[in-house]
Amino acid sequence: MWLSEAEPVCGWLYELYRKGQDGSAGALAPLLSAMNHENAGVRRAVAEYLKGISDPNIEPCFQIAIDDEDEQVRTIAASYLAAAEWLDLDEWLDVAAKKPTKARYLAARSIVKQLEKYWHISKGELPSASWEEASEDTEKLEQYRKVVQAWQKWASENLRYSSGFFDRDREHW
Repeated sequence: MWLSEAEPVCGWLYELYRKGQDGSAGALAPLLSAMNHENAGVRRAVAEYLKGISDPNIEPCFQIAIDDEDEQVRTIAASYLAAAEWLDLDEWLDVAAKKPTKARYLAARSIVKQLEKYWHISKGELPSASWEEASEDTEKLEQYRKVVQAWQKWASENLRYSSGFFDRDREHW
């Protein structure tokens, strides 16, 4: 029920902000506020809208959202934060392997899944552990680094794909 009521309002606020019409400056605040809604479906819908906006207020909101109880919200937030680093895929994977954070760990899971699905190849299995578990377990963190570095090597050999990987994420920025 909440989602069906919230969707048109969120869509209208998103379009208002995106088009830069009168009142667009105030359209972002309610969307950011809706990321605190009790209903995960509403938070998911809002995150989908927010990922299409480049604004300095979104990054801190998504830094918080990577701790959301809903996996889809966490994944959207982490993917946004990865694209917001403004790196090509090979560069991003290099940083993600060398300096892992919770956001990068979550984004890497999504990115590796996309790469495996699209290219039908595997470079190893990422740990299924949460970031909290993996960051405390050197073996799991090393497994994460190994897989991410293997994909980084692949991406550096496929620069044409690597350079455009985040283009869809940044399409409306």
